[in-house]
Amino acid sequence: MAKRATDVGDMRAPSRMSPVGGGCHWVWIIGVCSTETVGLTRLCNPSARGSQNGGVKAAQRFRYGPPEIVEIREVETPTPTGDQVLVRVRAASVNRADLDGLYPRWQFIRAFYGLRAPRNPKIGLDVAGVVEAIGPDVKGLKVGDEVFGDMFAFGEGAFAEYACAPERAFAPMPAGLSFEEAATLPHSALLALQGLRRRNGTTFKAGDRVLVEGASGNVGPFAVQIAKSMGAHVTGVAHRDKLDLVRSVGADEVIDYTATDYTKAAGSTTGSSRPMHTTPCSPRPAHCGTGAPTPRSAARAGACCPRS
Repeated sequence: MAKRATDVGDMRAPSRMSPVGGGCHWVWIIGVCSTETVGLTRLCNPSARGSQNGGVKAAQRFRYGPPEIVEIREVETPTPTGDQVLVRVRAASVNRADLDGLYPRWQFIRAFYGLRAPRNPKIGLDVAGVVEAIGPDVKGLKVGDEVFGDMFAFGEGAFAEYACAPERAFAPMPAGLSFEEAATLPHSALLALQGLRRRNGTTFKAGDRVLVEGASGNVGPFAVQIAKSMGAHVTGVAHRDKLDLVRSVGADEVIDYTATDYTKAAGSTTGSSRPMHTTPCSPRPAHCGTGAPTPRSAARAGACCPRS
């Protein structure tokens, strides 16, 4: 299912891997969790230490534009201070949010990223790797721990040989999960969890009907699977070309939005009540605190999303 490209500047190149240096490979993978997802996985020799002069490789951008503007540059190895953790990156995934940030897709984002050019050249949200060093104020993680995290609120920088961020950006990887699998989870899966909670903190219970709008994107497939695991009857809305994908991740029913006005269909759904309607980018509920989500908040999400 996956398609690969030869370097980080071209997602349409023939299928093969291209070495970048330091015993590592950058691999573009299209279709990590859906046909709309673009994944970038960095397969790295853990014993490699970057280039001979001590620098490390990082993907960066210094202007807005398509993926071709991304450059591989040598930067200084970050040094963790305070509660920061330095992680040697073993895998990182690219989702729609990364691509939207390159252009940027919505012009108002420039107010935060920089009006004429990005203030921060770092890119990459989702990361998985091994703790290489810790600051003096780190309390929970230790050198050698396998972790994953979402760098969205911490300056990004997942597309590099090392990522450095506060300890709260990372969480221990679940046992049995590969680095590549863990790197696809943080940003999109957390958004799916948020979308399945109403603003007042309530959620559905086993047997309820849940409608997932955008079920074939980055976030939708996670929402479908989470809702199914909690016992819901799930209907997924997607383009007709993506309906098989939505069925494959567990949807009980699917709706082609190009052929059906699903807002009316939802209103006439049989059952005792109107189904819970979730979109992939639902706002973060107030009861779960302020700030960007982290893998640790996902671990706490079980208390926000009980079965009944």
